[in-house]
Amino acid sequence: VAWPSDVRRYNNPKDYQERENTTWLYELFPKVVRQEEGVKNEAFAAWMRPSALNGVWKHYGWVDERLSKGDRISFMIDDVFAVGEESSKMFVI
Repeated sequence: VAWPSDVRRYNNPKDYQERENTTWLYELFPKVVRQEEGVKNEAFAAWMRPSALNGVWKHYGWVDERLSKGDRISFMIDDVFAVGEESSKMFVI
């Protein structure tokens, strides 16, 4: 989802997981970010990628299987990010 250069752009601080009064990504989004990754998480790096246009596309995953015409796939979307109805929309393409 994210280019390796996107992931390399971000680094956890030297006092990662030790700083007081700090909430870390893995605490906010435990289903998305693993504790050992922090900001080295591919989903985080893709989300933080700058966008040149006002419509922002954030790719989130892949299908790693060969598909043929007529194949059916199914997946579940677990909406864990709190946003207002009017502030954003999700599309599956």
